[in-house]
Amino acid sequence: MPTRQSFALKTQEAINSADLAPHDTRCHAAVLYWMFRDFGDARNVALAKLRAISEKVCPTHAVPMHVSMPAQWFGRQLYVIYHQIAGRAQLATHVNVGDVLVTCHPSLPNHSMVVTTHRYTTFHRNTHVRGFNNQGTFGRGAPLNAYDRRERHCDTNAMWHVNRFGYAAPGNDLYRVDFDDYVACAQMLRGMLVAAGGGAFNYNGPR
Repeated sequence: MPTRQSFALKTQEAINSADLAPHDTRCHAAVLYWMFRDFGDARNVALAKLRAISEKVCPTHAVPMHVSMPAQWFGRQLYVIYHQIAGRAQLATHVNVGDVLVTCHPSLPNHSMVVTTHRYTTFHRNTHVRGFNNQGTFGRGAPLNAYDRRERHCDTNAMWHVNRFGYAAPGNDLYRVDFDDYVACAQMLRGMLVAAGGGAFNYNGPR
């Protein structure tokens, strides 16, 4: 079973923008990919499962009108239980390694990231995350539509505007999906994926 630390370590593995072709990869799918990998799926299996889901939930699955997996789908299937981070101070007390941080309301998530470091002492105030397509949240120093190899520091003055998060004012609301809640939802999703032969999968879950 995944653990907080093992999930955080899985984020060191890159996922590429074309890995889910003909659908685009998005940040929410990257988080789910790392969770599948932490459950023990090989890279090709985890990607095949994500492609199967992509085909099922794509609202216009016909050439050339493929789109990425809808944000609402992630909200309905994975971001079911969530807690708002009411302000910067709550990073120290309401967040832990392995949690998924989500900007905007989880029912229609804008950006998803995995907490990779959480250390608060007299000399440290560290909540770091890793994700995919981090530029919108962290600015031009972060990649656009690509895997971010760097951990990004959340607990800095530049990232907070009163109680809202993001490099650009006025920021966005920030929410936490607890690791245990995310694992439970991801485990149910894995049960809805059936091997179809030839390395492919069928997804039999809700759209």
